[in-house]
Amino acid sequence: AAAAGGGGGGIESNTSTAASSIFGSAGRFGSRYLWIGPKGSMTGLHNDDEDNVLCQIKGTKIVKLFPPHTRPYLYPNDKYDSGTECCDYDAFTDWKNTERHREMFEQKFILARKAGAALRFKLQEGDMLFIPKFWYHQVLTASAYSISVNQFSSTTTEFISCGIQREILSMLHQLGLYGTKSCVCHGSKQKNTKAATALSM
Repeated sequence: AAAAGGGGGGIESNTSTAASSIFGSAGRFGSRYLWIGPKGSMTGLHNDDEDNVLCQIKGTKIVKLFPPHTRPYLYPNDKYDSGTECCDYDAFTDWKNTERHREMFEQKFILARKAGAALRFKLQEGDMLFIPKFWYHQVLTASAYSISVNQFSSTTTEFISCGIQREILSMLHQLGLYGTKSCVCHGSKQKNTKAATALSM
């Protein structure tokens, strides 16, 4: 993962330029999302099956990343989210802060210690962060509000191996035929949800 500073210009232009410079002509398939949220908005720990560039437009975000080999220690769950594997572990909780949290950590998340310390990035206006596919990441808005854009990208081979299945399952999910009992978009009671608003561009 690598962070880079950016300059001015339109959101569409900057995001397209960033995506082209990182993915090149190989990134033929992808999608783009606009994220808007107030302070404390959080995207729970998860990974994505596509490479991703996160571009910070306004405000500040803190991103924590774990490499794919730490998966056994992050408590992945079976909650459905298109192209995503969600986790129960919260990398932003200070488990040593209170006695209750210490007890909870010992009882439920003891394996998380084996994941080691997360890579931590602070993104401010104009910054960009490349998040490789299958890297686990959790995102927190640290300013009064945040506006950011992310660009997913897949090569033709990656789209055939992962993207076609992802699109079929997404369609079935929207029809209520797959994954509606435990997902991030049908009133799930679990806390590991995407709190920021995602608007497809």
